[in-house]
Amino acid sequence: MPRTTSTAAGLPLLAVLALAPLPPCQSRAGPPDRASGQMVFVDEVADGLRQYRKEKDPEKRLARLQELGATGDPRVAMALVEAANNHNGDDLDCEAADILWWYYASPAAAFHRR
Repeated sequence: MPRTTSTAAGLPLLAVLALAPLPPCQSRAGPPDRASGQMVFVDEVADGLRQYRKEKDPEKRLARLQELGATGDPRVAMALVEAANNHNGDDLDCEAADILWWYYASPAAAFHRR
């Protein structure tokens, strides 16, 4: 029994497909007109947490967490837990625990968030 390879058998089919005209909707493909220059998606919480972690002053760090706590984002809750458990001798860990309670754990926490 003679064996034909798939390339030899598919060559006429490939020639027919190459010569067939494309539908109008597919023939208009090309690069986009130009870049808009606008940012499409902005994650304000991630940006705020990044700034919080770069900040060295503990008071400013806590103020940033206070602002971010109002979002109700779970990433902020984790940052507040880390700040409340820092054990570095300052009183800011208690304030971080208060923020965590106010925005995430209190019975009225849903009303305190934005």
